[in-house]
Amino acid sequence: MISAEYHDIDKRKIVINDNELSSRLGHRCSHTDPELYRVFEAVLQAAEPRYAFTRVKLSYTDEGAVDLGFATVSSGALLKNLCGAGEAFLFVVTLGVEVDRLLARLLKTSPAEAFIFDAVASALAEAACDVVEEEIKGELLCSHRFSPGYGDFSIDHQSALLTFLGTPAHLGVCVGESGLMTPMKTVSASICTAAPHGRMRSAAIYWQS
Repeated sequence: MISAEYHDIDKRKIVINDNELSSRLGHRCSHTDPELYRVFEAVLQAAEPRYAFTRVKLSYTDEGAVDLGFATVSSGALLKNLCGAGEAFLFVVTLGVEVDRLLARLLKTSPAEAFIFDAVASALAEAACDVVEEEIKGELLCSHRFSPGYGDFSIDHQSALLTFLGTPAHLGVCVGESGLMTPMKTVSASICTAAPHGRMRSAAIYWQS
């Protein structure tokens, strides 16, 4: 039985990366711009950021697959990014269902405003992941998280990962019929610890925000 931990995220530690936000909105901006800061505050107020995580040993098969604890995955892209790392942290971060409800209400009244709120919420979810990474890795040298959809690493393993971490029961995070996670502003990923010869790569299980 996997031993996962579940924690709240201190909202005061979450700082949006303006490059991330600019990329999602399609133009250069800052979350401190008055209008965007208003949106940021509204999303942050609705958010109930939490996360689950565990640390797993990685093992590799002669056939070129990697055992991530919850599944044995055959993926050249994943192996390339792991670079022979021996361990990884698996984690799931969510902003909670109230952010989904806020976005659903806005979509009915103002699609344009909903687009802006959605972009800010996505950037906020990524910023929450940054906080979690710092908390779980401590003094360890770790990689950046890496998203599937790159190369041949399928997102079909998502459901097994969530079950492995116990997120349906403890965080309310599940995989819907569409294959996307709910709540929507949820990210699940892994970061690998120091690889041989000091080379660092990352491996993520899923990215969605």
